[in-house]
Amino acid sequence: MKASRIAVLITVFLIVFGVRLFLAFQTPEFNYDSYQELRQVEHIKETGRHISHDPLSYGGKDVGGSPFYSYILAAGTIFMPLDITLKVLPNAFISLLAVIIFFITLKITRKREVALFTAIISGFVPIIYETTLYNLSSLCLVIPLIFFCLHFFMSIKTSLPWFLVCFLALTVISPLAFVLILSLIFYLALAKSEGLRMSRSELEVVLFTTFFGLWLQFLIHKNTLLFHGSSVIWKNIPADMIGRFFSDLTVVESLVSIGVIPFVFGVYIIYRYIFKEKDRAMHLFAALAITLGLLLWMKLILLSTGLSILGIVLVILLGKFLQLFINYVQKTKVARYKNLFLGVIFTVFFITSIVPSVTIAQKQLVEDIPGQDEILALKWVESNSPEGTMVAELEEGYLVMAVAHRNTIINPDFLLTDNVAERISDVEEIFTGPHKTDALSLLQKYNASYIYMSPKTMEKYDIIGLPYADQCFPTVYDKGVKIYKVACRLEEGEG
Repeated sequence: MKASRIAVLITVFLIVFGVRLFLAFQTPEFNYDSYQELRQVEHIKETGRHISHDPLSYGGKDVGGSPFYSYILAAGTIFMPLDITLKVLPNAFISLLAVIIFFITLKITRKREVALFTAIISGFVPIIYETTLYNLSSLCLVIPLIFFCLHFFMSIKTSLPWFLVCFLALTVISPLAFVLILSLIFYLALAKSEGLRMSRSELEVVLFTTFFGLWLQFLIHKNTLLFHGSSVIWKNIPADMIGRFFSDLTVVESLVSIGVIPFVFGVYIIYRYIFKEKDRAMHLFAALAITLGLLLWMKLILLSTGLSILGIVLVILLGKFLQLFINYVQKTKVARYKNLFLGVIFTVFFITSIVPSVTIAQKQLVEDIPGQDEILALKWVESNSPEGTMVAELEEGYLVMAVAHRNTIINPDFLLTDNVAERISDVEEIFTGPHKTDALSLLQKYNASYIYMSPKTMEKYDIIGLPYADQCFPTVYDKGVKIYKVACRLEEGEG
C-alpha cells in the first residue's frame, strides 16, 4: 500500500476517532444499559473469569450469551486504567469502520476521492452515534466485523483465511452473525436469479458459514434456546413492551437515523442494480440491505441495531452513486461545476448527518447517562446499608447492580428469567400504588429493604416521592435522589 494512502487512512481514522473521544469524555459515565458490561469487565479483571451466574439479578440467575467481547475489553485494562479503556477501546473499534469502508468503496468505484468521502461519512451516521457513543455494547466491534467479512468475501479466492478469522470472531461475539449468513444466502439467490455466474469458492464459503455459524451459535446459546424456544428472538421481552424495542420501520425515522444523503442515494442504487443493471458487488450489498429491511419489517431484529448496520450499507451504496454521478457530469457541458455539485452534497450531508450526530450526543448526556447525583446516591447505599434487594426502575437496574452492588427486582436482561411481566408490574405498583399495605406485601415478596427513586423515575411516573410515604418508609437519603428504607413488615394475615 502506498505511503500516501496509509497517511490518508490514518488521518480519516484519527478524525473520526478524535471526534468520538472528545464527545465520549464529556462524561465519566456510560448509558444505563452499559453497566452490565462494566460489571462483567470488572469481574474478569479481578478474578480472570466472567459472571456466569449473577446473584444480583432477579434474585440470582444464570447469564446467557458469549463473554468474548467482555474479555477483549478486560484485556485492554492491562495497558490502560479501566475507565480509560472503556472509553477508548469501543470507540476505536467502531472508528475502524471508516477504514474498512474506504477499502470497500475503493474496490467498488476505483475512485480514491469517492472512497475517502464515503469513509468520512461512515464515521458520522447519526444512528451509529446513538447506539455506540456512550455504550459498551458489542455492536462497537460487531458492525466493523460484518463489513470486514464482506470486504474479504468480495475477493474470497485470495482472502479466504482473513474472511474465516473475521467470521469466527463475529460468530463467537454476537448472534448478529446470522444477519451476515442470511445476507450471503440471499446474495446467492439474487445472483442466481439475475444470471450472474457464481464462483465455486463463493458457494462453498456460504455453505460453510451457514452450517458452522448455526452449530457454533447453538453451542453458545444452547441453554437460552432450550429455556425460551422461539421467543429468544425477541429476547423474552414482555408482549406489551416489544413495541419499544422492535418498532415499525418508517421512512421518516430512517431518514433521521441514517441521514438524508446516504438514505436517498443508497435506495436509488439498490433499485438501479436490482432491476436494471448487473454487478456482483452491488448485488452483495443490496442483498444485505434487503435482508435488514425484511428483518426490521418482521420485527426480528432490534430497530436501533438494524438501522445501524443498514446505515453503513447505504453509505457504501452512496459511494457507487457518487462514482456514477462524477462519470456522468464529466461527459456533460457542466463538467466544470463538478466540485460545486459535490460541495452541495457535502453541505447537505453536514446538515443532515454531522449536526444530528453531535445533537444526539448532547441529548444522550441529558437523557441516557446517569447524573452525579445518582452515582453518589448509590455509592452511599453501598457504604451505609446492609446487603439486600433494592427496588429500582427497569432501566436503572444495571446501574444499581454495578454501583451499589445490590440485588434488583428487575433489569433489562430478560433472558433465562421467568415472570418478567409480573415483576415489572409489581415494581410499578410499588412506585405508584396508593396503598401502603399493598406495597409492603410486594416488598416482602421480593425481600426488598430499600426503594431507589431517581429524578428519571419521578419524571416517568409524574410523582415527587412515594405516595404512601410515612414512618414505615423513612427517607434516608434526599439529595436529588430519594432513597426510602422499608421499616415495617406486614404480620401474617394482614393486608
